[in-house]
Amino acid sequence: MLYRARAIPVTNGLPILWQEGDATTLPFPDASFDLVCCNQGLLPRCASSSHHAATLIAASYYYERDYAAAVEAAHRSLADYPTFPAPCRFLIAALAQLGHLDEAATASRTWTIAAPVVFETVVKARPVYMRFEDHEHLLEGLHRAGWEG
Repeated sequence: MLYRARAIPVTNGLPILWQEGDATTLPFPDASFDLVCCNQGLLPRCASSSHHAATLIAASYYYERDYAAAVEAAHRSLADYPTFPAPCRFLIAALAQLGHLDEAATASRTWTIAAPVVFETVVKARPVYMRFEDHEHLLEGLHRAGWEG
């Protein structure tokens, strides 16, 4: 992707720095940029990319406050990739936000036992890539479901 981007001529005269890497380890100090464009390349035939993309869809709906769509996307992802529990946090939070508290509490009990690493690594501690307000929004839904982490 970068070789194609670099081949596009700059029309406004402003330089573009094309940098590939993990956003958490790029060699730039905080607040170095006014604008950053990020593109996550997904390989269409790569199963490991597919389950991450499915989680991102559920997350997107949740953060847009389209909780019914988040529930549907999370259910679909968990059905398609039953050994990849990452979408469970969005399922639980969205169910609670919709007022389906019994279903949310059941899902919370099920998934915190089945996937404790998800709740330890990407829920209790805010991941560096997640905005503070998005993390708080997720925690709000999880707490409504009865999660006590």
